[in-house]
Amino acid sequence: MQLPPVIFGAMAHHGGGDDASREGLIRAAADAGCRAFDTAPLYGFGASEEVLGRALRGRDDVLVLTKVGLRWDGTHGDVLFETPTHAVRKDSRPASVLREIDRSLERLGRARIDLVQVHHPDPHVPIAETMGALLEAHAAGKVGAIGVSNYSGAQLRE
Repeated sequence: MQLPPVIFGAMAHHGGGDDASREGLIRAAADAGCRAFDTAPLYGFGASEEVLGRALRGRDDVLVLTKVGLRWDGTHGDVLFETPTHAVRKDSRPASVLREIDRSLERLGRARIDLVQVHHPDPHVPIAETMGALLEAHAAGKVGAIGVSNYSGAQLRE
């Protein structure tokens, strides 16, 4: 898979305004030639993926990128940060990663995510175990490519 040089980042796209205007902006970007859209379950606690999914429904001419490994719905893992309503935790256990992929597919309304990245390394889960789960999702056709975010050079080599 070749990523285009410009990717629409949806990190801040879940707040402010209404869903219709956010969806319109995404559709306008795709119509203007933007071919890749990056989001994460964490952004808006699922809302960014839902908006992106609705806006890109039926568009097979774009790439959708998302992430795994940060959870706000449990008590497992080190806290990365807290909001007034959620504690966001690092959780790259295989079962958690696979569950996140399925939830993202549902929110995005897609059968396949073009690129899934591990959002932050989880010091309590061996990287090989997390990668094994991602390879399982890849083999099942749920994930096109695998990547990482916020990993050090040593972690990349591992």
